Amino acid sequence: MMIRNFNDEAVFEVLYKKYWDLLLCFARKYINDRQTCKEVVQDLFVTLHGKRDQLTINVSLSSYLYRSLRNKIINHLRDESVYKKHVALASKKYSIVSVGNDAENWMDVLDLEKEIGCCLNSMPDKYRDVYVLTMQKANTVKMTAAMLNRSVPTVERQLRVAIRLMQEYLNRYKVNLQ
Repeated sequence: MMIRNFNDEAVFEVLYKKYWDLLLCFARKYINDRQTCKEVVQDLFVTLHGKRDQLTINVSLSSYLYRSLRNKIINHLRDESVYKKHVALASKKYSIVSVGNDAENWMDVLDLEKEIGCCLNSMPDKYRDVYVLTMQKANTVKMTAAMLNRSVPTVERQLRVAIRLMQEYLNRYKVNLQ
């Protein structure tokens, strides 16, 4: 399939309809969760749409799409692996430190969630939006950038600021996360 005008919305609609199911099946070979597969494939199309002005494809379109999706899947699996390591480490630390009963632990979690909510409410909108979409909704930085119509470096910088603001807030109110 030869495409000459990537700015044409109809072209993306055709691409989407033609390749969606094929790319979804390809993603399912590597990712077990169907919803996650849909999100990764959707992220590919969002990225293509965002780069449509600069896009030049020197190989077959299907090769380009599959290679791009493969890279998105690798990034997703890498990010998921890092996330699971952090959760496992946090769980391990929590189980070692935890000596109270389950009710106390539950109350601590509720208190922490309340403090995080207060911190988010005190943050400027641009940082709060980036923090919520990336940290709480588990979107990638690229997906967050696309959703907020911001550049990836801007979202990365805003996320660093939001995390620093969260750490400072929780430290100020003596919430111990270590």
